Amino acid sequence: MQKISTKVDPDFPGGFQRWLRLSATSFFLALLCIVSHAASSDHGIAVIANQQVDAASLSPTRLKSIFGMRTTTWKNGQPIRVFVLKDNNPLHVRFTKDVLQTYPYNLRRIWERRVYSGTGLAPTVVNSEGEMLKLIAETDNAIGYIQHHNIDQNVKVLEIR
Repeated sequence: MQKISTKVDPDFPGGFQRWLRLSATSFFLALLCIVSHAASSDHGIAVIANQQVDAASLSPTRLKSIFGMRTTTWKNGQPIRVFVLKDNNPLHVRFTKDVLQTYPYNLRRIWERRVYSGTGLAPTVVNSEGEMLKLIAETDNAIGYIQHHNIDQNVKVLEIR
């Protein structure tokens, strides 16, 4: 009877050691993705609305629809007033990427398409978080976003779930 060798040639392309290295690399990449997703879910950005808005939370899909200007009214039929920061504002970039899962230029293209086709309006662009906070507090049915540490009692924080 011939003895089978269990020694693996490291230079053999289909060898066990290569498979083990690939498996370990894949495992660590998957783990890294999970950890980075968990870390990015707490992004320090609050979605805020006027105190009169009759909502405590929004689904991520509804939020994307509101900021994509597809959903134009609240559930009670009142028109939604959307406020955003300028496209190059770091908070706007973070909000767009981390919360809406898109890029600022994609969002801008959506708005421009709606405006030029006559099917919608672009959101109101503000210059700062302070201006955003003030306008959201003063404008009925308004929605926007700021950093968590800038929240005050004049606006409502909407939970995204």
